[in-house]
Amino acid sequence: MSARPERPLSRDRAWACVTLNFTLSGLGSLKAGRRFTGISQLVTVFGGFFLLLAWMLKWIYRIFQAQIGETLSPPPAAWLWQLGIAGFAISYVWMLLTCASLMRQARAQENETAKTVPPRLADMPGKPPKLPKNPVTYRPPVRGSGMEKITADQIQSALAALPDWQRKGEIISRTFQFKDFPAAMSFVNAVAELAEQAQHHPDLDIRWNKVTLALTTHDAGGLTEKDFAMAKQCDVLAVSH
Repeated sequence: MSARPERPLSRDRAWACVTLNFTLSGLGSLKAGRRFTGISQLVTVFGGFFLLLAWMLKWIYRIFQAQIGETLSPPPAAWLWQLGIAGFAISYVWMLLTCASLMRQARAQENETAKTVPPRLADMPGKPPKLPKNPVTYRPPVRGSGMEKITADQIQSALAALPDWQRKGEIISRTFQFKDFPAAMSFVNAVAELAEQAQHHPDLDIRWNKVTLALTTHDAGGLTEKDFAMAKQCDVLAVSH
């Protein structure tokens, strides 16, 4: 039977466990998954509590005997309260050490997680984005601003020059496939640079070595010449990757 995987300990969860430990020594340790430590701390603190309770009850009983005139029983042994206090002290010192250990564990796991978080595309190590010999610079359509919504006939004519692009309603899209993930990321970085120049950003979907671009002009409420100009530039970029 395989062991149950340990749940990651975030900083927030570690603080919740520490708070529980201060409420009752051992509860937070159990919540953090340290069963032996938590049970031992609970046994120690409850053992100390019951020893102190026994010592107090014996004194209360002697006081009651004195009130009703009965012969007093022997005073409670000092070791009862001494062991009781010792139980509390051991449990809470142990609990403080456990709390410190939980916080160290949370920090270590956060640092380990930070190492495995994928970097931003702009921060990826290795080769810079692969660009064509003649870098692609965005050139807006010649007529007008390129922001006017074009007609169905114009869309059909523009798509004829872009056979790999498909129209879905008011969106045109194409899936590019590359030899591996780094090549796909290099293409995505190049597209991001082009989109910033044009201030026209496609929707991106990345699936290992496949990148799907979707273009539309939201401000115009549909397809414009700007979308087809961007699609052509992306096709040029894809050739070099």
